[in-house]
Amino acid sequence: MKNLFLSFMAVLASVSSLYAQLPDDYRSEQIYLSPLQASVMPGDSIDVEGIVTSLAGDNIRPYSRYLYVELIGEADSALVRSKVACDSLGHFSLRVPTDPLDRKGIYWLRAYTSLMRNFNPASFALQPVALGTTLPTDDGIIDSNASLSLFPVGNVLSSGRPQNVVAYLSSGQGFPLGNKKLTLTDADGKVITDAITSPSGLATLSFLPAAGQTYTVTFSDKGVVKKQTLTAGDGTTPKVEGSITGNRIAFHLEGVPHGGRLMVYDRANGLSEAAISDATGSMTLPVAPETATLFLTDADGTVLASTSMAASTASAPLSFSVPSSIAAGSPLEISGLPNDSMSIVFTRILPADDLMSGHAESAIKYLSDFASPIPFPQRYFTSDARTRAEDLAAWMSTASFKRFSPGTVLHESPNQVYAYLPERFMEITGQVFRSRENPFRGGRIVAYNASTDCVYDTVIGPDGRFAIAVDNFPQGTEFFLQPINDKGQPSRSEVKIDDTTFPTAMIDRAHLPADSRYLAADVSIGKGSSLDPHLLADVVVKAVVKSEPKSTEQFYATRYKDREDIETKGYQSLRDIIRDMPFLRMERVNNGWVLATTRSAYSLSRGGTLIPVLIDGTLFEPDEYASMIDMPASEIESVEHLTPTQAIAYTSRSINGVLNIKTRNRGTSQPAPIKGTIVTPMGLDTDAVADVATIAPTRPGRYRVAVDVVDASGHIRSAEKWIDVK
Repeated sequence: MKNLFLSFMAVLASVSSLYAQLPDDYRSEQIYLSPLQASVMPGDSIDVEGIVTSLAGDNIRPYSRYLYVELIGEADSALVRSKVACDSLGHFSLRVPTDPLDRKGIYWLRAYTSLMRNFNPASFALQPVALGTTLPTDDGIIDSNASLSLFPVGNVLSSGRPQNVVAYLSSGQGFPLGNKKLTLTDADGKVITDAITSPSGLATLSFLPAAGQTYTVTFSDKGVVKKQTLTAGDGTTPKVEGSITGNRIAFHLEGVPHGGRLMVYDRANGLSEAAISDATGSMTLPVAPETATLFLTDADGTVLASTSMAASTASAPLSFSVPSSIAAGSPLEISGLPNDSMSIVFTRILPADDLMSGHAESAIKYLSDFASPIPFPQRYFTSDARTRAEDLAAWMSTASFKRFSPGTVLHESPNQVYAYLPERFMEITGQVFRSRENPFRGGRIVAYNASTDCVYDTVIGPDGRFAIAVDNFPQGTEFFLQPINDKGQPSRSEVKIDDTTFPTAMIDRAHLPADSRYLAADVSIGKGSSLDPHLLADVVVKAVVKSEPKSTEQFYATRYKDREDIETKGYQSLRDIIRDMPFLRMERVNNGWVLATTRSAYSLSRGGTLIPVLIDGTLFEPDEYASMIDMPASEIESVEHLTPTQAIAYTSRSINGVLNIKTRNRGTSQPAPIKGTIVTPMGLDTDAVADVATIAPTRPGRYRVAVDVVDASGHIRSAEKWIDVK
C-alpha cells in the first residue's frame, strides 16, 4: 500500500505540474505506431512496437503509463481494442490478433492515451496495415488519372506582394511524380515561372500576382496534360502569412475585421496573442519553436484564417550505416545508432514502394498536430537535408492545425479542457448504494484480486463513490469487491462499477490508393464516415459484473489438507500441517504466536499479514494460538486456507484470508451468503513482441531500411537508406 500511496502522490505532482502550465499550454501526448510487418494474412497477429511522448516545453517523456490500441475495420468499427502499459520512456509493444474470416483489405491501427482524449480524435495515432493483400507497386504509368493540386500559402492568392504557391503532383496510383516540370502562365499564356518537383512530388512556385488576374499551372508529359488555375484576390478576404526565424515570428495580415485578434500556438511556448498595430509585424517568443500556427480570429476567438509553418533551419538528418546489399533472410547489421538505455530505436525493412509505413519523426512532430489534403512528403526520409527542408516548408504551408480550436479552449477553464487526466496506475472506480438512490456513506471498500491474492482498499466518499488503485493486471482478471461499514462489518450493498467509454473511430482514407485497377476484386479499403469525429458520442462498454463468484477449488487445491493428506504425510500436529502449506508461517511475537502470510500488500508492523484462525466455526484470538498450535493431527479432519472472498463470510477481519480448521466428528460451520460483488474490469494486453533482430526479406529486390530514434536528449529523428536484397 505504501507503493500505491507514493504512486498516487506522484500522479498528483504530475497533474499539478500539468495544470501549472495552463491555460496557455494545452499540452498533450503523441504516439508512434510501428508495425513490424507491412502486410499480414487474416488470422495472423500484427506485431507492433511504439512510443508515447509528450512534446511540451523541455519535456518529452509521457505522463501516461497506459494507452489504448485499436484495430479499425472498413466500417470504422473497432474489431480489437487493447489496453497496453508503456515503460517510463514511453516504449511499448503488443500483438494485435486478427480473425481468419476478416475480409482482405486495408485496416487501421489507432492509438491514444487518456490525456489525448481531451483533444480532437483526429490527433490520435493512425497507421494503416494491409490484411491479406500486398501493397501496390509503382507501375510508372503517367495517364489521365494523374493529379495536380495547388495550395497558395495562407489559402488565398494575394496581389501586389510576392506569393508562394505549393504544387503537388502524383500518379493515378497515388505515388509522387518527382523530377517533373511545372509551368506557371498568366491569362495571356505568358510563362511567369516554372519549377521542378521534388522526389516527393512537391514544388513551390514564387511570383508577384496582379489583382483580379488568373494564373494557370500546367504539367505536360508524354501527351498527358494537367492544368489548375488560381485567381488573385483583392485583399479583403481574411488571410495570415508567417515565417519563423529563431524565436521570432514575422506575420502579414489581410482582411482583418474590427476587433480582430492574432494568436500563435507552438508546443514550446503554448498559446500566445500578438498585438495588431499594422498589417505587417513580428513577435518574439521565449523559446525558438520548431513549428507554429498563426490564427487570425474575430473578437470572440473564432478562427477566420490560419497558416502553419516550420522553422527555416531543420534539424540534421539521422545518420547511420547499412551495407549496400544483403542476402535474403539474413540479419541486418546497422552501425552508428545509439545503444544507451535511455534511447529508443526502431528498425524495419520496407518495400521500395511502401507508402503506408509511418516514421516517428513525422508521426510525432507533425502529423499529431497537423492535417493536410496531401500526404506527408513520401520521399522525405530518403532525401538530402536541403530537399527535406524545402519539402517540409511546402507541406506545412498546406496543413492546418487540428488538435484544438483557440476559440474553444480560451472559453474553457483548465478543468474543462482537461476532463481526462493521465492514467498513471490501474484503478477500479464506481459507486456503492445501500438501496436505490441511497448512496453508501462512510466506511471502506476492499478489492481482492482473485488471481494474485493481493488486497487493496480505499475509503468510500460521501456520495458513495470510490476509486481503488490496484497493481497491473491482465485482461480477464476478476476482483471481489466488498463494502465494509464504519463498524468494520461486511455490508450487503449494491456496487456499481463505472462503464468504460471509448472515442468513436472515424478514419480519413484520402491518401490510400483507391483505383480499382490496382486492387484485387476481394480487397476493400472502405470509405469511412464524413462526420466530424470531435462531435460524435463516445462508445460505451458496460462493466462486467457477476452476482456470484466462480469456484476456486482448483486454484486453491494446494492450500487444502484433508484427512488423507494428514495420514499419508504423517503429520503429528497442527504446527506440522501449517509448515507444509504455501505462503503461511507461524511467528513468535511478544511471547505468543501469530499466523501470518508471506503474500500481502500490507506490512507486519500494522498487522496486515495476520490471518485469523477458525476452528469448527469458532474464531480464535492470537493469545489462544499457543494452546492451539500443538493440537494433535489425529483430531483434525481438514485444514484450509480460505481465500479472502470465501473468508469474508466468516469474519470481516479476512483481508488475507482465514485458516479454517475442521476437527473430526464435529459439526461444520456453514458460511453466510456472499455479500460482495465479482467484477472483471478492463485489464492489460500482456502479449508483448519479442525483441528480435531485423531480418532481410526472403524475396530479392530493392528495399528501404527505415530507422527511427528517440534519444536520451529528446530528439526525434527518422531516416531511410536503400538496400538491395539478393
